[in-house]
Amino acid sequence: MRKLIPLITMSLLALLLVACDNSLNRADRTITLVQDHVNEIINELNEIQLQEENLQADFEETLNQSEDLSAFKNTENKVYQNVQTRQSHLERLQELTGELGNLTKEFETIQRRETLPNDQVNQLLERINQLNTDMSTYVSDYLANLQIEQTTYQSIANAETDYNDFFGVFDNVNTLASTNQMNLEKVLAHFESINTQLINFKVFIANAQENR
Repeated sequence: MRKLIPLITMSLLALLLVACDNSLNRADRTITLVQDHVNEIINELNEIQLQEENLQADFEETLNQSEDLSAFKNTENKVYQNVQTRQSHLERLQELTGELGNLTKEFETIQRRETLPNDQVNQLLERINQLNTDMSTYVSDYLANLQIEQTTYQSIANAETDYNDFFGVFDNVNTLASTNQMNLEKVLAHFESINTQLINFKVFIANAQENR
């Protein structure tokens, strides 16, 4: 019986060590996934900005396609394609935001099972949740504005469009762009802090794994 108790104790200790290692590995994988999602979000935002930069040239090309401006009704024109491309990137951002929210829930579960620095974890989760909130606002407002923008461009092909209506298009688009930019700036403010905190956690987990 005396030999059995130490054997049981050693077995339990081994199980605990394996469980701890699994938790750390799970935390490491989750953080890597968060990093991947944050990087993809940044890439999608860059793609949207690229399309915004191309919009002037796309507009001028569409403008030169027909003397009566009927090209703006054509779904093959560059302006329409620009709008559709931005919409696709925005829809992908919606998906990424939802997936990032699920990853934060996963991280909360790991936090309860593993000894992680609570203050840092809470700060990271708070920052990511705020990013998700601001990202949701950016995407929802942008998608709504994009529909108005598309309708505005199509209105150029209206036979009754006069000089004032034509140049009013630019005022309308510029107003929508200002709202999008304001929302974007709120989103961009989160990335540096989140990336720094994620790197710090990777270092913490690597050190914890070495000390096991």
